[in-house]
Amino acid sequence: MLLLQAGNKPLRRIDDGDLLLRRGITRTHVHSESDALEHLAGSPYDILLLDLDMPNSSGARFVTTIRRIKPKLPLFAFTAQTDVRFKVKVLDLGADDVMTVLCPIDELLARIRAVLRRLEGYATSGLSFGPLEVLMDLRQVQVNNLKLQLTPTEYRFVELLVRKRGASVAKETCLSYLYTNRDAPDAKALDVLSSRIRKKFAAAGLGDILKNIWGHGYRLEIDPPVASNQGQSRRAYDGPHADVAFSH
Repeated sequence: MLLLQAGNKPLRRIDDGDLLLRRGITRTHVHSESDALEHLAGSPYDILLLDLDMPNSSGARFVTTIRRIKPKLPLFAFTAQTDVRFKVKVLDLGADDVMTVLCPIDELLARIRAVLRRLEGYATSGLSFGPLEVLMDLRQVQVNNLKLQLTPTEYRFVELLVRKRGASVAKETCLSYLYTNRDAPDAKALDVLSSRIRKKFAAAGLGDILKNIWGHGYRLEIDPPVASNQGQSRRAYDGPHADVAFSH
């Protein structure tokens, strides 16, 4: 999962980035609205954590800007303001949640997963696609209920493809997703990565389901999952309401 944090809230500690990585989340941390817009334009972020109180911030108006360019991106806003009218305004402008009171990090990550599930039409943190299941809370991939041994990068690649439900993903998107905040290798590294995953899929009895789309990228070629209680929620993106934030 790719997370963009704009401002100091909610993650302030030096080791917060490492903590998130251990939970399968790569964070980019910026300190201005202009930098946030630049990063959103260049990488396929899954969620934005926005500090409405950061210096020189336009506050609630910036939520409108984000919604104009990224209408389906999950957006969690953070503020020290406790005025209910302000929080209602931010929600009405398009934030998925407005948070003020501290809560444990794992609780907030669970709230983030809940928003992502709703957007992508899944009922639980287990994202199923044919015999593949990605357990986002455990950062595991299972094949027919058996755990598949993957490296962290392999896991993120499989998670990305499963979430796309068989749609092709451009190599540039894969590189941005897998190597945010690091010097990205060239596209040949993706071929090596996909080759390793194909071998593990084959050993698990899946066959050749990871397809290389010539001149474009990759996709999973597999029967889609049976829909269940998916509703009419937002789906793919250009990338619970309670007043909570992180505590450490």
